[in-house]
Amino acid sequence: MFEFKKEKGLTLIEVLVSIVLLSLILIMFFSMFIQTAKVNNSSETIIDATYIAQTEMERIYSYSKNTSYSKREDALADLNFNKVANIDDWIIFEKNDSNSDFKIVVKLQKQQLEENMNRLILEVYNGDDNIQAKMENAILWRTD
Repeated sequence: MFEFKKEKGLTLIEVLVSIVLLSLILIMFFSMFIQTAKVNNSSETIIDATYIAQTEMERIYSYSKNTSYSKREDALADLNFNKVANIDDWIIFEKNDSNSDFKIVVKLQKQQLEENMNRLILEVYNGDDNIQAKMENAILWRTD
C-alpha cells in the first residue's frame, strides 16, 4: 500500500509565523525599555531641578535672617541673581546655575504680606525654557 515518510522539519509558513511572533515580542520589549529610559531621564531632570530649587530657597531664607527688608534686593544680588524686570507687583531676578544648564528665576512680590514679609516664587527652567521645578515661600526679612 502507501508508505508514509516521516519527514522532520518545519515548513516555510511555520518558520515565517515564528519569526513574526518573535519580532512582535521583541518590539514590545524594546519599546518598553525605550519608554523606561525616557521616564528615568525625565525623572532625573525633575529631581535635579527640585534639588536646585530647594538649595536656592534655603540660601535666600538664610540671607533673609541677616538682611533688612530695605536691602532685600541687594541680598539677591549677593546670591548672584540679576534683576531683569519690574513687572506689576513683582521684581524678577534670574541667574544660570553654574553646575548645570538650568536657569533659576526668582519673583519677589513688592507688596508686603505682613510687616517685613514678602511672597517669593522660585522657578527652575531647563535649557528649553520648560519649567522643571517651582517653589513658593513667604520670606520674613530682618526688621530695619
